[in-house]
Amino acid sequence: MPGAIHILTWFVLLFLTCAAAVAADDPDKLGQECQKKKRRACEALVAITITSIDSDTLTAVIGRLDNQEALGRIAKDARVGSVRAAAVARLSSQQVLGEIARKDGDREVLLAALARLSDQAAIYEVAGATTDREVLTGVVERLIDQLLLAAFAKAKGYRDLRVSAAVRITDQAALADVARNAGEPGARVAAVARLEDQAALASIAQESGIDTVRSAAVEKLTDQAGLAQVAKAAGDPVAAVAAAAKLTDQAFLAEVAKAAGEWRVRAAAVAKLTDPAVLAAVARDDRIENVRAAAARRLEELKKTR
Repeated sequence: MPGAIHILTWFVLLFLTCAAAVAADDPDKLGQECQKKKRRACEALVAITITSIDSDTLTAVIGRLDNQEALGRIAKDARVGSVRAAAVARLSSQQVLGEIARKDGDREVLLAALARLSDQAAIYEVAGATTDREVLTGVVERLIDQLLLAAFAKAKGYRDLRVSAAVRITDQAALADVARNAGEPGARVAAVARLEDQAALASIAQESGIDTVRSAAVEKLTDQAGLAQVAKAAGDPVAAVAAAAKLTDQAFLAEVAKAAGEWRVRAAAVAKLTDPAVLAAVARDDRIENVRAAAARRLEELKKTR
């Protein structure tokens, strides 16, 4: 009888040993044990992810895991990108997520990190670590910090993404910065389209080195003093004529008709004047025959309507 008990004990021990060996290679069981914060199980699970390419099984296990320490190690060290991405998707530490986003070049991992990141500086840093369009698109979608959006919008390359960043900006100072300094003209135009600061618009309409930006600024400009200022500037004749055409204030129109350096601008202002005395002075004194003739015609038109 003692011999039988000894044999039975040996079989039980053998069974337990085999079961433990199987469990040591079973990611699902290891995941359950790791979830209970059993360190050896966590260590074994991490070790499997470093060597295994069975991404489907490991991804499923990690999708049920909440142990942040184990997830952090898997997110950094797992062999397969999709497994690292699955771990990243369960992480909560902004510091760890930021580190992974800076160092892991795998698109799936980066996108998973971006989806979890809320730290704006960490999100922006991703843009400096990749040229992947999909990842950069994710950066734009996750950024809400106005200065960081402006910084992204001002960079060169990926014109559509710079435009996308510009249209997410609402801060007027940041918009003015992008309108003046963006490397892509399209981003500047997009910023101007959202800019309401009349002084900034008048300045950009006169000073921008890009004609489409100057035109966009004039189109947004409604302040009469600002329009008159642009009309009198000696820079872009097209923008100046467009500014004069938007003037309605008779005092500013008279000022432009007399003082604008470009004759076509003076002629555009004359066409909207209603003061006979000012028109008569222009018809008599302007140095350009076309402007004098335009003023004379305008005087005749006004006489017919009275």
